[in-house]
Amino acid sequence: MTIRSAAGGVPNPSTDYALAPTLAAINHIFAAPTELCDNCGKQDEQGLVIRNTSAITSMLLDFIEIGELQNLEAVSVLPFLKDRLKWRIVTVNGELEDPRNLFKRKQFRINVSCKVSRLPRGSDDVQYEVYLEIIRDIVSRASATAST
Repeated sequence: MTIRSAAGGVPNPSTDYALAPTLAAINHIFAAPTELCDNCGKQDEQGLVIRNTSAITSMLLDFIEIGELQNLEAVSVLPFLKDRLKWRIVTVNGELEDPRNLFKRKQFRINVSCKVSRLPRGSDDVQYEVYLEIIRDIVSRASATAST
């Protein structure tokens, strides 16, 4: 499957994502039903979790440059993401999967976090902040259609 994220308008058709100025991330994950993939079945039995991280800082900086985002502080970025982050899951056949169904079946999870570093940087200056409170809003705004 491919997970495509955009901050702002969602391209239509979904094949336009790679060229969209609102593109935040594209993640490709191989997953198949256990009936079709022996290795997938073994990994499922082992409880294998596939993880991926999409850094969106450069995209956020673009929005700061054009005046649509004030700064990179959580107080500015979290409402921006709640309002603008759109994402779709596309199968290998090009079909859109409703991400809300995957969440209900507990087959898919997302997380929003921030790595905070102070300058000048020392070894103990890095911390991670996780923002679980906006996940529900982002998931509820997901859609199986390309244009919403």
